[in-house]
Amino acid sequence: MNADVLTTRVADGIAVITLGSARRIYFDEEMGDALTEALMNLAE
Repeated sequence: MNADVLTTRVADGIAVITLGSARRIYFDEEMGDALTEALMNLAE
């Protein structure tokens, strides 16, 4: 996963999803798809 789009970390059973980065401050289709995939993976 491109860290400019999305990063995910889990600590003590809590997931933190960070959208974008300092260089990427907009929400687009790629970020929406990445968010959906991350949430689906965390739900498993």
